[in-house]
Amino acid sequence: MKSLLDAFPGLGTLWWIDVEDALSHERMVMLKGLVIAQMKNFEETYSRFKETSLLSTLNREKFIEDAPDEFIDMLMRSQRYERMTRGLFSIAVGGVLERLGYGLTGDTTLPLPQQLPSIESFLTIDHHTVRIDNSIRIDLGGIGKAYLIERLADSIRSNGVKEFLINGGGDILVESSTELHIEIEHPTNPELSIASIPITHGAICTSSPFKRAWKGEGNIKRQHIIHPHHTQETADTFQESATVRAPTTVDADVFATVCVLLGSKRWDEIAELAPLFHADVLLCSGAGIAHASENIHSTIH
Repeated sequence: MKSLLDAFPGLGTLWWIDVEDALSHERMVMLKGLVIAQMKNFEETYSRFKETSLLSTLNREKFIEDAPDEFIDMLMRSQRYERMTRGLFSIAVGGVLERLGYGLTGDTTLPLPQQLPSIESFLTIDHHTVRIDNSIRIDLGGIGKAYLIERLADSIRSNGVKEFLINGGGDILVESSTELHIEIEHPTNPELSIASIPITHGAICTSSPFKRAWKGEGNIKRQHIIHPHHTQETADTFQESATVRAPTTVDADVFATVCVLLGSKRWDEIAELAPLFHADVLLCSGAGIAHASENIHSTIH
């Protein structure tokens, strides 16, 4: 394969895209322009960090009309994932993240809620009109990047490209005729690889509370992963990293975050949920591999 994008910035991370060698220079240029335009449009539309985005408008005005199909799709998927994970996936984290100092600053005088409300209690979708309760600020960080990867893959396929690899900040989608091996970063020492997972078709996503962390009020270490049932839990209570191999990036990304929340002490619950995502799971700590699904355990080094 050859590089289409190399460390291209977008959605707060870096992106790499490789495509099959047979593409001409002209097709590479066309495809690169298409992909970059799609990425920029997605960020302008759905970023919580942009005041003019459609998502920020919804959070501010509490309703929008003529919502795009992909926005409705993300919201509907979010509703389904919340049910599948027994409430461990939530898009109602925007207000909590802002209160903790991540992104646009909310009202720091308000107390943190002990838990987040269910999506069915605050979200109404009527055709293409979307409404949320006054107390809610949505964040799509738990689904948006992975969703964009799937949309980019659709665009690449529609242009006749059969083999490619998309890496959006560690969320990886592969379409290959030969087996590739994805190196998994050690959760506390990024210079080391803790495992190498094989894949031909599908996604591998890793979630870790250490990737986006900051010192909040009271000099308390905070991170971007919020437990919907216990919003004030800190990073030291979560699994250091969880890697998931699944058919789609959204499935893999959502379930990886859920696995971080559950952790190795609740491995039985992870194993129970994994078939819903058609997923294999690798849990890691600073000491090494904590747990691994049988299908992954037999292939990692």
